[in-house]
Amino acid sequence: MANLTTESISESTKKILCDKKLYKDINFFEVPHNKVLLAVIRSITKKSFAQIGKDYKKSWFSIYASVKDTQKNGLKSFTNKVIELVREDLK
Repeated sequence: MANLTTESISESTKKILCDKKLYKDINFFEVPHNKVLLAVIRSITKKSFAQIGKDYKKSWFSIYASVKDTQKNGLKSFTNKVIELVREDLK
């Protein structure tokens, strides 16, 4: 993969989250975009919750809770699709 910085992953994720094709099964306004972004960063970089928390000036538990929220309530498949698309975009 190309240069995998938090910023490059963030920019790619923001670009992908703007694609209206993603929102066939889920309402755009019901998606917690910041939480999905944190889950994508965690999945791709394999950074610890504490490291990501330092980058975003949040506690490790806040990052942990955000990532866990994206794995329930119908967001799991959406988040996994976004992670897959970001990985493709960063190649």
